[in-house]
Amino acid sequence: MPARPKPSLDQVKELVHYDPLTGVFTWRKSPHYWVKEGSRADSTYDTAGYRKVNLLGGNHAAHRLAWFYCTGEWPKTGLDHKNTVRDDNRLDNLRLATPSQNSQNRKGVERGLKGTTWHNGSWRAQIMFQRSNYHLGSYLTQEEAHEAYKIGAAYFHGEFANTQSLTGPILAPDTEVQTSFERTLREVTERRKQRVRLAKSVKLPPELRAALLAMHEYFSPPAATRKHVRKTSRRLKKTTP
Repeated sequence: MPARPKPSLDQVKELVHYDPLTGVFTWRKSPHYWVKEGSRADSTYDTAGYRKVNLLGGNHAAHRLAWFYCTGEWPKTGLDHKNTVRDDNRLDNLRLATPSQNSQNRKGVERGLKGTTWHNGSWRAQIMFQRSNYHLGSYLTQEEAHEAYKIGAAYFHGEFANTQSLTGPILAPDTEVQTSFERTLREVTERRKQRVRLAKSVKLPPELRAALLAMHEYFSPPAATRKHVRKTSRRLKKTTP
């Protein structure tokens, strides 16, 4: 069955009115006797949560129809809702986007902070870009891993970066109670390991790697604390039978 031809701009503007400030379509001419002129024309939704307009026997996505109404051209790519609200069809909330860019502008879909996973005793930050998974380092807390994800999202996703999470931070699955000294010693050791791994990474772009290393220094314990931990560690090794 051949595809139904799309309506012309004159046909669309003859039947409906679109307000770019509110994103609402209303009927100029009633399509049926039970529909009042001036009533909302985009009151129905599809299964994905997008508003639609039944026009000349065909269902049209309201956001794509809004783009056509204002520009005179049907979008050749996808359209992205900047604020991720699918039924907010204000013109300044719409922008052309590839499927990849559209997927980048999404909130996290799992519990915890977006871009972070618990892996082998630390929080790992990672990001997808052009079908490649980039490891952004492992961190002691989920908040630090999420900060690394923010840096990666700004670098790879640009204006489509979305770092909103489904929930707040969550506890690690196997969090153990540690003494202050043990915790500080582990932090110093783990941070040193991660800085070395990031410095040797050949997959990350140099600019992104430098930004992540700078963030590591920001979260690292003060130099005096690191020095104290090293001295205490050596003293414990000497006294250990």
